[in-house]
Amino acid sequence: MKILLLGSAGMLGTAIYVEGKQRGFEILGVDIVDAQIILDISNSIELTKLIEQEKPDVIINTVAITSVDICENNPGLAYMVNARPVAIMASLSKELNIYLVHISTDHFFTGDKHLKHDEYAPVVLLNEYARTKFTAEQFSLTNQDSLVIRTNILGFKNSPKQMAFADWIFKSLQENTPIKLFDDYFVSSLTIKQLSQYLFDLLPFRPAGILNIASRDVFSKKQLILEINKKAGFHRTNLKTGSVLELYPRRAESLGLNVNKVESILGLSMPSFDQVVDDLIMEYRRITSEV
Repeated sequence: MKILLLGSAGMLGTAIYVEGKQRGFEILGVDIVDAQIILDISNSIELTKLIEQEKPDVIINTVAITSVDICENNPGLAYMVNARPVAIMASLSKELNIYLVHISTDHFFTGDKHLKHDEYAPVVLLNEYARTKFTAEQFSLTNQDSLVIRTNILGFKNSPKQMAFADWIFKSLQENTPIKLFDDYFVSSLTIKQLSQYLFDLLPFRPAGILNIASRDVFSKKQLILEINKKAGFHRTNLKTGSVLELYPRRAESLGLNVNKVESILGLSMPSFDQVVDDLIMEYRRITSEV
């Protein structure tokens, strides 16, 4: 099976590439830098040429501008990266009988606290990031055989120039710098390693439509950081409680996902809160031991 992996140099793309290679798949990594194939997917001509030339069995699209601030300040750029290329992928994948897997987001729900949203829950689009990601979902679903994965991931970029949320948590705890804990921002995150494993487990089933892949538990960002602080042995005290409502642009904050559908397909339970935290700490220790 040949897989065209778009965004292979990104945080999630790297994890998917490693998992796929370990399972023996032929994977062609595509990114704007540091990839087998160098390509800016906002270039529709080059994107079309690549897909028609390679004719992969599967396209996995992880490319996105995930910064809410960048999307809000550059809505045209956000659309050209997050949404428009997916329309091209959906059209070509339908024409060439390619299985399209598009990685979406959970930034579509607000005011529900710990509620677990299923794949049919009504969405609320509070910012340009959410708008472009939802538009990309609609483009992807024009191919009724494509898969849209809604998720929230935790992982490490391990780069001094650009930090992921997990990088920031561990760096702040290690250095005992002040952290504001949001107790009104709810997620059902899982790690990039966990998501990558479930993604490849799903491929033989070829599910279509929208599918939530997340932790089976919903927890606040405050709970997440406090549990990492305790389990990783930092025991820092420079922690204060704040509200996500202080941020601008406004973020959707009730991001819990119902995972009954994916659990039914795979015949297993999604990771618990404790399993997510343990997996993240294990990855942190692996990375720091290699430095």
